Amino acid sequence: MAEPTGPEREEDIERLVNLIQTQQETIDYLVQYIERVEAQLNDRIDAAEQAAPAAGGGGGGGGAGGGPTPVDWSSISGPKRLKAWHDLSNFVEGVVQRFSIQLEILPCWWQHGDAVEELTALWQARNVAFVPGADASMASWWQDLLERSRMRLRGIFTSCRDGHVPAQHGVWMNDEMRSAFRDAVEAEAEAFGK
Repeated sequence: MAEPTGPEREEDIERLVNLIQTQQETIDYLVQYIERVEAQLNDRIDAAEQAAPAAGGGGGGGGAGGGPTPVDWSSISGPKRLKAWHDLSNFVEGVVQRFSIQLEILPCWWQHGDAVEELTALWQARNVAFVPGADASMASWWQDLLERSRMRLRGIFTSCRDGHVPAQHGVWMNDEMRSAFRDAVEAEAEAFGK
């Protein structure tokens, strides 16, 4: 068979270019499809990981009742602490946006120990309320908790309306008072021991 020349060769080249373009379009479509599937899988994995703690799985789950393990800021450290801060921050930002409560939860929330504890409790209650398989009434329970928390949070941030004001930490119980307390407890223990 003789090799094509002139116009025949140009037609073959044009067909080859069109075939390559069609294949590239197919490849581009497949890449986009794979990226969409990957995103959906990642969403499902994230949902499963969030459900796992509430179901007693890893990532902070596995409390005595099979539900989420409460975050105790005084006892967690390292990567668990970092993850808890990250998850709490995402939760707080989501709640603020979802319920338009920017005037109730101020951006300095993380600098207020009482706000951190309140928001942690609210976050963990939400995890319990929305675990797969939870009773449908749990959503209403969580809404009630949110409303009560909002009232408490308003009080926490009263001093920060014009910018963050650090809490004043004075001496609550001095050494003299501690000594008097220990003496009283020891005397009471002695009196009940007779």
